[in-house]
Amino acid sequence: MATLGQINYNEVSGSNDLIPAGLYQAIIIESGGKPDNPQTCEDGLVQSKSGKGRYLPMTFEIIEGDCKGRQLFKNFNLENVNETAVRIAQAEIKELLQALNWDLAAKPCGPSDTSELHMLPLTIKVAVRQDRQSGDDRNEIKKFMVRQSAAAIAATAPGATVAPGRAPWQKADAAK
Repeated sequence: MATLGQINYNEVSGSNDLIPAGLYQAIIIESGGKPDNPQTCEDGLVQSKSGKGRYLPMTFEIIEGDCKGRQLFKNFNLENVNETAVRIAQAEIKELLQALNWDLAAKPCGPSDTSELHMLPLTIKVAVRQDRQSGDDRNEIKKFMVRQSAAAIAATAPGATVAPGRAPWQKADAAK
């Protein structure tokens, strides 16, 4: 037998709790399929379950505020029989690149490797929507924006307040 201590589990939030809708500071921490996933192709895209398309998965992590450390996932349908899905994904990636201040004039096709986009700060707009299949509420990244000030984020999303201090992507020397 073991004791659990004096923790009030009614006050503990799980990592599966929804992130409140709003604006959040974030970075991309992973992109491309997992190497141990048999659906992952050589170029890092992932074959869809139907076999009729491929998508680019990305993992975003919130870097400031009450939801710091929480992760959100976004798949970009780069190859699909539905041309509209592909056009939407291309527009979203363009918006993402612009939010990261990517130089589209110098590199109009984007990065040669998505890891070039990792750890660059941006602002994401998170929404809560109902999943069509399960009916459960879930988070969805709706928009990518150039990184906004802490005051702008706090003013638009009370659940996403930003604590002052050194940003995680800055070197310790820069904070002095």
